[in-house]
Amino acid sequence: MNPYMAPDQQSQQMHSPMGGDPSYATLTILQAMRTTKPWITMFAVLSFIGAAFLLLGALFALAAGSLAGPFAMMGPLVGLFYVFLAGVYGYCGVLLWGYRSGIDQYIASQGELESLAAAMTKQASFWRFVGILTAVLLVLYFGIFLFALAGAASR
Repeated sequence: MNPYMAPDQQSQQMHSPMGGDPSYATLTILQAMRTTKPWITMFAVLSFIGAAFLLLGALFALAAGSLAGPFAMMGPLVGLFYVFLAGVYGYCGVLLWGYRSGIDQYIASQGELESLAAAMTKQASFWRFVGILTAVLLVLYFGIFLFALAGAASR
């Protein structure tokens, strides 16, 4: 607080939402978004590539299932599971790409709060999905563990 500043200016400075110079905070956020964007892009592209490989795996599993042999029954099940996983990977990629677009809009706007809010909302959507997916997988892993334990105990 500057004792030589007019009282009107002091109250505005003390109640600044960033606790200091808003232009410094905006520049810091812009720089952080600029340095984060390439990583977000990389993970979004890797998600799309992973989804594409899973779809190829699904095609191979379905083709193997059409042949007679030990994989005749497993092929369609594995193929459908791979298609489901490709959807999960693809959806993660879409959410990350949306966040990347939000970063682009924020950078282009030179720090407008509405653009920042939109980018953060897109990021929150990604993390919400990842959190729900993690919870589902933990429950699934626990169920598999109990099933394996029950199978081992029955022998």
